[in-house]
Amino acid sequence: MDISTSEETKLRGQLHKSFKAVKNCLSIWKEALAACRQPLDQVENLCEQHQCCSAANIEQSGIIKPFPDIRMRLLYKIDVELEEQLSRINVEMKKLENCCERIGKHCGYSMKSYHENSPYIPLDKVLEQTPTCPAISDMLEWLQQIERLVFQQYHCKKYFLEIFNPNNTEGTENLKDMWSSGDQELINTVEEYLSYTSFFLEEKIT
Repeated sequence: MDISTSEETKLRGQLHKSFKAVKNCLSIWKEALAACRQPLDQVENLCEQHQCCSAANIEQSGIIKPFPDIRMRLLYKIDVELEEQLSRINVEMKKLENCCERIGKHCGYSMKSYHENSPYIPLDKVLEQTPTCPAISDMLEWLQQIERLVFQQYHCKKYFLEIFNPNNTEGTENLKDMWSSGDQELINTVEEYLSYTSFFLEEKIT
């Protein structure tokens, strides 16, 4: 085996590991998003209750005179339930964070392997594609695109939770739509790239 073949094998081996990691992370990512749906429904409902309770002119009702602190008690109960649902979402967010970090690391590993080995690999080998194996250049580009989308989606969700306020009507009316914006684009993109690498991932690279 000459040097160029050896270095190409090293690079393809790292790309193989990286796309295997992406495939595993996509499965975890989809499961985490699915697990967020029910608590998000609850959060949306509780926000509506919180806003109604805050806006209600209950002091004018003679019925609640014996309970002057009823609004405070109701809001406290809603806040406790909200915190519980947000905690459930944060458990899933940790899984998304782990996927984000793992994909970022693998993208870095593959780029590092490329820079270390590319001086010994002819350009035509970097650009070469076969019916069962995409070009090295394409796979590197796909990994970078996946990393960008995953980073973007994770940090958008993280920011959403950081600025969350149950009294912000504008931010809670379309809560689920805002939360899931971009999710399907990410999933479709990653699944498309994984389909291109399906035969490559079945290979045993030594």
